[in-house]
Parts: sequence; C-alpha cells; structure tokens
Amino acid sequence: GQFSMMFKPLEEMIKQHKDSNVEISEEEYDKMKNLISSLKSKCNTDINDLNNKHFTTKYQI
Repeated sequence: GQFSMMFKPLEEMIKQHKDSNVEISEEEYDKMKNLISSLKSKCNTDINDLNNKHFTTKYQI
C-alpha cells in the first residue's frame, strides 16, 4: 500500500546485512523481517481506518 516505499530502504538494509559477512542468525533475520511485515500491516490498517472514518463521516453529514 501507501507505505511500501517507506519500508524499501529498511528491507534493503536488512538484506544487505544478511548478504554481507556479518554474523546474523536466521532467527534474527526472520525477526527483523517479521517486524517490518507487522509495521507495514499496522500502517496500512491505520490508513484504512482513517479513510473509512473520513468517508463515512463525510457522507453522513
């Protein structure tokens, strides 16, 4: 949704971090990926809620 672009740099950073020789466990990597996923869906949910409220109130008046 609207937030995809915002998370791109973060996703790239994590991917590079994994690809580099820095020791990072699969577990840590998955944790970071899951964190981004949940942030994404949280943001999208908030946006949808705001949109819905805005549209419903707009047309109720």
